[in-house]
Amino acid sequence: MFPDGFYPHGQHLFKWVGVVQKCGIKTLFSDGEIPSNTLNNLIHFCYPTENPIAGPITFTFRFMSTDEKFYNAFCLLDQSFVQIKELDSNQQTVICFISSYYHVDVFEEALKIVRNLLLNNLPSAIQFIHTLYEDPDSITFMKSLKTLWKSSRSDEIYNNQVLYPIVKKFDATTIAYLVFHLLLDTPIIATSSDLNELSQFCYSLTSLIHPLKWHHIFVPVLPKSIIETVLSPSPFIVGIHSSMVENLPNSDIEAHLFIDIDNASINRVNLTNLPQWVHQIASNVTKITPKSLHQLMLEDICTAIGMHPSGSPYLIARKILAATKDQKLNSDSITSQLINSRTVKCLLNTIKESPIPNTYMTMLSSFTHTFVSFPASQNVEEFPLKKALVPKSSSVQFPQKKRSPHKSKSLSEIPGR
Repeated sequence: MFPDGFYPHGQHLFKWVGVVQKCGIKTLFSDGEIPSNTLNNLIHFCYPTENPIAGPITFTFRFMSTDEKFYNAFCLLDQSFVQIKELDSNQQTVICFISSYYHVDVFEEALKIVRNLLLNNLPSAIQFIHTLYEDPDSITFMKSLKTLWKSSRSDEIYNNQVLYPIVKKFDATTIAYLVFHLLLDTPIIATSSDLNELSQFCYSLTSLIHPLKWHHIFVPVLPKSIIETVLSPSPFIVGIHSSMVENLPNSDIEAHLFIDIDNASINRVNLTNLPQWVHQIASNVTKITPKSLHQLMLEDICTAIGMHPSGSPYLIARKILAATKDQKLNSDSITSQLINSRTVKCLLNTIKESPIPNTYMTMLSSFTHTFVSFPASQNVEEFPLKKALVPKSSSVQFPQKKRSPHKSKSLSEIPGR
């Protein structure tokens, strides 16, 4: 999600603003880029559960327009009636900003301002929205806008907004396992009773592998109307409100991770045991930062293919490309799955470029001047990935490190889930 999700100064911050009810949509602002016939799809995402959710609550979902462009939709769901005559005063309302960027603090603050203005006066709300679009620098009372486009704020935003939803729930070792499963293109179902935590957590998952990208299905808030998404044969990351978990067609879902955010637990469903070197690498991770995540991904990939990430970034790139080309792998091996995952292929294809993009250079140089020892990689332990080898009722548990008292971390599989 980053740095692509950062708002570059001089660009408009959003594309569309409106109020969504189950019975219809009222547009408050549009730059004309999002096709109008797309907007009705917002209703399913703004009201994703079968039963109403009490507000006010903010959450974010990924939205695709009919021209197949993806945007982030920032929402505030509320019971309060807004002063718009076309809307039903007896229904819940969702105020929604659609943007190409991902800045939770900015849009949550903007949503609350628009809500307060709509409770009293529609023209004032529309005037604020137009000013935020045309001249955000002139809005001095929004704290989140003041340093939005300062490059020095990138790490702060990454750590405090993007990584925090995961770091506050899981320790570094557990997050290291999540990174490995993301590199493997493992399907992931996350659930929570809080739509805000659910959506932010899912966005955080994709940021763990930056600069690599998650090229598969990504639905941080999955509406009941398309819950069959979890039956997709393609990898996915989906967020499901806990009230809908009982509606999941469990018996037909392929092997996946099931993350219960509320209870801070991760269950490996129909996934075979990980090789010992993965456990060893994960157990050595003590903190989660952009640099440590870069090192972790390199370590996972390089250990799997039997090499050490030493030398200049360009030398490391050549070593990785040569090692993956020379590998003669059993198609069922974890190394084969890792190298052939779309996520890792993103890395392999990009480091063939000349020059290598800066974000990938940063990743490849993460071991420069760093003395790190990690598992000997010449005798990589493989494991078959055939679903039948691990019965659904079995329990697979990651090794546990001593953890902080405030963090729960149950990693055993729930039978029948």
